[in-house]
Amino acid sequence: GHMVLCTPFVVLSVLPKLKQMDHSLYEAALDLGASPMKALFKVVLPEIIPGIISGFMLAVTLSLDDYIITSYCKPSTFSTISTYVYNATMKGNVHTAYTLSYFWALTTGPGPAPRQIQGTRPLGFGASLSRLQALYDGDILHFRRDFYEGRLASPDAEPAKLKAFLETVSDIASALKKGPVHFTGSASPEGKPFHTSPMERGSWTPTPSGLAGHFGELRLPAHLWNELNRSAPWFVNTVMFEWARLSVRFSQLAGEPSSTAAVLARLLPPDEPERDTMLAKAVFEGTENLRCVWTDRPLTRSTLAVDHMIPWARTHCNDLWNLLPADRGANGKKSDRLPTLRLLDEARPRLFRAWRTLEDARSALFRAQAENTLLHTSLPKVGWEKPLFDAVLRTADDTARQFGAPRWDGLSAGR
Repeated sequence: GHMVLCTPFVVLSVLPKLKQMDHSLYEAALDLGASPMKALFKVVLPEIIPGIISGFMLAVTLSLDDYIITSYCKPSTFSTISTYVYNATMKGNVHTAYTLSYFWALTTGPGPAPRQIQGTRPLGFGASLSRLQALYDGDILHFRRDFYEGRLASPDAEPAKLKAFLETVSDIASALKKGPVHFTGSASPEGKPFHTSPMERGSWTPTPSGLAGHFGELRLPAHLWNELNRSAPWFVNTVMFEWARLSVRFSQLAGEPSSTAAVLARLLPPDEPERDTMLAKAVFEGTENLRCVWTDRPLTRSTLAVDHMIPWARTHCNDLWNLLPADRGANGKKSDRLPTLRLLDEARPRLFRAWRTLEDARSALFRAQAENTLLHTSLPKVGWEKPLFDAVLRTADDTARQFGAPRWDGLSAGR
């Protein structure tokens, strides 16, 4: 890969020197008894050495600087300077929103919530989370819509809900930094693997991007990030089971009934995502000349199905960017398979059209979900479809590698 990239620069540096050289010098060296090899080293090379040096410097600079080709071609046993610098520290947001979602599900539902801490010490953010849940009657979907659509940041936001939200996320961020981030690896000779950047001071906007920026970044070594990324499907299940096991143990020590199955039922997302897809379906049903993203067939109310582009069974993602209009037949054929890159590229115009339809109808929610889940940065005001599509391609490829998910090429499968 690096040879293909760098060879033209070396050729363009050396070739002019060869053309400027007096070729009779090489012939004279041969006439005087020098061998071809000796004439090359004694006559030709001294003439073109400036071109060789400049070509060498260009090739080395480009090679050291290149990351993309190296990341795809290098073996996993070593790193070049570019991959080492890039991977020296991986960064991610301190995910207070994800923590809030998990503990919301864990602390709502029938019966007492399973204990999360041994003894009588309460959960660090339990009181503020309870106040927030009470204001939303325990409905996390209602809270998510308010959060992602920017209603909590609007001038008309209910003061009680806004105050409870700000208190909850502040308590969660503090608990994360004082707990797992601080204590993980404290006894390890290699030191602590997690570090956080300082929180921003002053006021901030209660939106997904504002939340991520205000509470700083979580930083961890690249090798740990890569290992977690590769083992994510199995790692998540293991963490969930251990989480449930410890919750049951703490509850039983406190004399409260609990079971692993009951805790897992709270932690794991429901099998039926229908409620969360109804918003996208309502938008599509009100759209004229709607067509299937995979087959380009016209859709009616009776043939319309809402398809998860990245399958629900793999990621449990109900974000609007992941919900697309599809023919019921094509949706059944695709099932839990990932679309191939070829199919995504062919369906790009229809995919963009569906995204624009959703963005026009629910702009704040669509943009917030895309920024939070896919881009981890602000979505451009104009021309946002291309960076979003590139992020989808990367996500589909990562999902296929992590889960070993089969791919579906709707083009060859028939329309």
